[in-house]
Amino acid sequence: MNLQFRDIYARFDGRTLLLGNNRLTRTIDLAANRMFTTALEITTAAGGTIRAANRAPVEDFTFFDNNCTPNELAWSLEAVYGRIEHHPRCGAPYLVVNCIIREALQRLTLRREFRLWPDAPFLVIRNHLLPRLAPNIPWTARRELIDEYQATCGTKERIFESRMDTLAPASGFRPREIVEFFGRTDFCDTPVVSRKLSGEGRFRGNICTFADPDGYGFFYLQEAPPYMERRDLENYDFRYENGVFASCNWGIHPMEIEPGHEYASYFNVLFVHRPDERPESLLKQYLRLRYPLPAEACRVTVNPWGGGHFGERINPQFLLDEVHAAAECGAEAYQIDDGWQRGGTLAELCSRNRKIDAWDFWRCSERLPGGSLQALRSTAEACGIELSLWIAPSSNDDYRDWRDLRDLLLGFHFRDGIGCFKLDGTNLRTCRAEENFNAMLENTEIESGNAIVFNFDLTWGQRQGYFRCLEYGTLFLENRYVCYDSGLGYHPERTWRNLWNLARWHEVQRFQIEIPHPGEIDRKFYRNRGESQPDEYILEYWCAVALFANPLLWLTPSRIPVSDRATIRRMMEFHRRHREAIFAGIITPVGHEPDGASLSGLLSQGSSDGAWLLLIRERNEPDGCFLLPCAAVGVRRKMQCLLGDGECTLSADGETLEFHLARPGSFAVFHAESPAETAAAKR
Repeated sequence: MNLQFRDIYARFDGRTLLLGNNRLTRTIDLAANRMFTTALEITTAAGGTIRAANRAPVEDFTFFDNNCTPNELAWSLEAVYGRIEHHPRCGAPYLVVNCIIREALQRLTLRREFRLWPDAPFLVIRNHLLPRLAPNIPWTARRELIDEYQATCGTKERIFESRMDTLAPASGFRPREIVEFFGRTDFCDTPVVSRKLSGEGRFRGNICTFADPDGYGFFYLQEAPPYMERRDLENYDFRYENGVFASCNWGIHPMEIEPGHEYASYFNVLFVHRPDERPESLLKQYLRLRYPLPAEACRVTVNPWGGGHFGERINPQFLLDEVHAAAECGAEAYQIDDGWQRGGTLAELCSRNRKIDAWDFWRCSERLPGGSLQALRSTAEACGIELSLWIAPSSNDDYRDWRDLRDLLLGFHFRDGIGCFKLDGTNLRTCRAEENFNAMLENTEIESGNAIVFNFDLTWGQRQGYFRCLEYGTLFLENRYVCYDSGLGYHPERTWRNLWNLARWHEVQRFQIEIPHPGEIDRKFYRNRGESQPDEYILEYWCAVALFANPLLWLTPSRIPVSDRATIRRMMEFHRRHREAIFAGIITPVGHEPDGASLSGLLSQGSSDGAWLLLIRERNEPDGCFLLPCAAVGVRRKMQCLLGDGECTLSADGETLEFHLARPGSFAVFHAESPAETAAAKR
């Protein structure tokens, strides 16, 4: 095999597989009919190479091992082949290479899949497993059984883990950082934590970085749920011991294995970087290339659930009033939450663990005008906004009815004009559940002609997490309320902190960020928690926090004052007017981590429209001054304040932008045209 696509190459001579492009090269030895990486090389800016990994003493990937001694196994390399693919949901064209390995004694087939993009510093890896026998070892995390098994079978050297990929880092390359994400945000108010690493160990997280003293490095992204939501047997995600670094967890619990069924692991992405590159920027470039965010998913949405007591209020006239009021708030979509359906609520569905008939459960109830969506759709069209629906697939049956759900969604789309669905109550507790859930998403998108998008709720249960299903829509991050005396509660300081921290390692364009209404505040709740009242910050501030993400008006628009609707509309119109330009850039956090006394921001740069900066001054921040090097922004002139209350000046040496926000608890959005735009304007 000798394949070439632009700068990508894949060469196999019967013994050695060479994969690479002008950013990286990976050399894999297949002489023993198994895979052993012998080298990972990083291409320098000058065209030289840096050795990042040497030959590892163990094979590249395994699935929780087996109960055969090595000399009993009969491995055979069946095929190595590749092709160019251009999948509509995977961005630019790429080269995919597959290696098929079989083991005769266990009748096991392994398929290792690689994907490479032109001029891209990453290699995407996925493993596939087709067993003909059920594995005959104890599938348990209880050490007594595993120790007994190892002692009886004489396999003390065997490691009971599934390895997605394995490297032996070269001399000088050391672990630097582990990044762990947290889902189930109904219970957790810290979506991401970054920890420094200094030596060997076992680590939890989706991202693990290595680097040498000169700044060359590599890191892994596991496109998997957060650690706490995974199904795997291992109690860690990465392991670095005895000079061997393993990225673990296929996303398959061994007890799920059924002979004759092919299983696919999560995607594992290996990045390399040069000294002048930041891992987090490369990660965002990868997400943008691999999973283009559908433009239809980016919108200002009203969801009245955040105003509280929606199930008690929903009736035909209420919904008609809501749609009119949503338009007055500058929304683009009104999302009807739990209560529109005839079959019962999410609470009833979950607490009773009932078996539902999807066609009967998800029918329109008499709580909708005329018992259907048609009258509401006509009103929405007249107001210039779209309708969106909340729905909760049947997770207690592993989504075996996914075809019914697909057909239901397509019916709502073609009959009622619904183009966006919020998916709630999902639980991906098994591989089969995840396969069925993904099949529903893919088939719905195909049959709708890519016209349907989704909001994925991350707030409870074993859900897909922060790095899966990104090609289908946006992530609903949190359930935060001001109107209830329970839960974690909403406060603009905490929402801003969470978004700012996520912005380092993710694209904030993919998140829905809530904006409740101050008029609903339960003040006793905040006093009991020892917190300040959220409305110490003005309503415009609450809106500003979400401007660089997808604002979710988490309120009941028909119940808020007309003056507040006008305020929200002004903020949302600014977002809508500049969203495309802001989202086109790479958005990164700047300033100090929000803590109630910080001045921090989000900077969007790299688009043809120039640089955009959202600055937030918290109430206890002392001076309102913020300095940003011109080199970080890409311009050497002051930025114009387009919204809020702020000023920008250029330092005397022309190297630093100086920002000033005069009032505590204020915000400002600044913009600077790109050099190309400025030159064009002068012409």
